[in-house]
Amino acid sequence: LPRSPAVSALFKQREYLRISCACTRKDVARLFSGVSPCAIETLRSRGIPRACRICRFCRAREVVEDEHHILFECPDPTLQAARTSFYTTVFAIEPGLLHLRRRCENWPFFGTAMNNARTANFAAATLVTTAFTRVRTIVPLILDSEEDLLALPGLPG
Repeated sequence: LPRSPAVSALFKQREYLRISCACTRKDVARLFSGVSPCAIETLRSRGIPRACRICRFCRAREVVEDEHHILFECPDPTLQAARTSFYTTVFAIEPGLLHLRRRCENWPFFGTAMNNARTANFAAATLVTTAFTRVRTIVPLILDSEEDLLALPGLPG
């Protein structure tokens, strides 16, 4: 059985809390605490079903706007550029992480980058802030009916 983490490790200050820019630090804290500006969170309080919290950029029927989609999948050019910058910067600072990236999924890799003192203040936090700023600048897609949802295009291919 895996060992439980030591109490000291549980209460250790996380690297993202050392980010000097308050607005960036707040965005990262929002991501980790589940209060992001993504539709998955902001439209929940309006009682909009999860399946109708569609990405404001993709506008595709099957694409729920959640943190994973915005940070790692959305084809919006601003978000794509932020992702490219994130990976470029991380691999420039810590070339050894390229091997890890090839072996693990998005969230574990992102967590590794965020918990790395050398990359947390740069690439990972910048990705979150850029993505959240982009999301906050565009009004969420609100569908009034099932017909509106069905009128949206499906995913290409």
